Amino acid sequence: MRSHPWARTWSRFLLSTVLIGTAWPVLGTERCVPAAPEMPLADTMTTARIEVGRKLFFDRRFSSDGRISCSDCHQPDRAFTDGRERSLGVDDLVGMRNTPTLLNVGYYGTLFWDGRSDSLEDQARYPVTHPKEMNMRRLEVVRLVSEDSEYRAAFSRAFAEQAISFDLVSIALAAFQRTLVAWASPFDHFYFCDQRDALSDSAQRGWQLFQGKGDCISCHRFDDDHLYFTDFGMHNTGIGWDTEAVPDLGRYLVTRDKLDRGRFRTPTLRQIAQTAPYMHDGRFSTLAEVLEHYAGGGYPNRYLDSQLGKIKLSVQDRIDLVAFLESLSGVLTTAPNGVAGTESGVEP
Repeated sequence: MRSHPWARTWSRFLLSTVLIGTAWPVLGTERCVPAAPEMPLADTMTTARIEVGRKLFFDRRFSSDGRISCSDCHQPDRAFTDGRERSLGVDDLVGMRNTPTLLNVGYYGTLFWDGRSDSLEDQARYPVTHPKEMNMRRLEVVRLVSEDSEYRAAFSRAFAEQAISFDLVSIALAAFQRTLVAWASPFDHFYFCDQRDALSDSAQRGWQLFQGKGDCISCHRFDDDHLYFTDFGMHNTGIGWDTEAVPDLGRYLVTRDKLDRGRFRTPTLRQIAQTAPYMHDGRFSTLAEVLEHYAGGGYPNRYLDSQLGKIKLSVQDRIDLVAFLESLSGVLTTAPNGVAGTESGVEP
């Protein structure tokens, strides 16, 4: 099998995580930011399962052309995105939508832009079998794993003597993805610790605009019970309705409810400065362009979210909002709260 560059990157990332030991950024010696919340289904995340999932995540054999792994779309160096407008799958086929980050994905209740999946175990099966992504049959995945002696031994450690199945592959991938956590941003130090110097004056003004005149917080919800700057709701912001082409109907393709036409899940804003381009079709390359779209009230269509409307933002307002958004980038760490079998969550 060809050596995968992202596997080497991930090894360096794990080593740095173990050396750091915690998620604290370099903002002084205080550790007042609380730990990231308890990970849902943390009891499924044994060290052995995480290791199997990590190996699967970087393995290009699980694509029909042998050129695509999960990590080619979710690249560690790009905050687990790919930097493309739309994902690129087997045989260079272009997908429908932009690749979302996997950081903090273990905390989400709904997955994919259209919310079609409610668990990481369910989510993992889609890219592997999608004809424009990895284009594999489930039985072929199981065959490849079963015929590889290293995988057989790893699955035996992870799942006792259970027969290798596609369900176990999905469980392992989900366990690995739950280790991908970004936390303790400058904003967290400002918000949780009242460290006023953690944010620039511009970013502090941006936070006030975010809550106030900009009303970004209506969809990108943040409070002590909603820590990921999203309501996890579905909204039509008009993206795709500004051309003569038929727009991507988003959530409607899942529910067939006409009120869901053009609705997409509110993305997290954590690590947003590292995950360009933006929106479900990747049309905006900068945060300034995203702000311009929302200041204009979105693109008109009969299903446009009622919360959208034109907002008067000055040049300074826009600078301040971008400064605030840039303050939401935290430190990458492994999953908190005691993964079974190791203190750090993943063994290097």
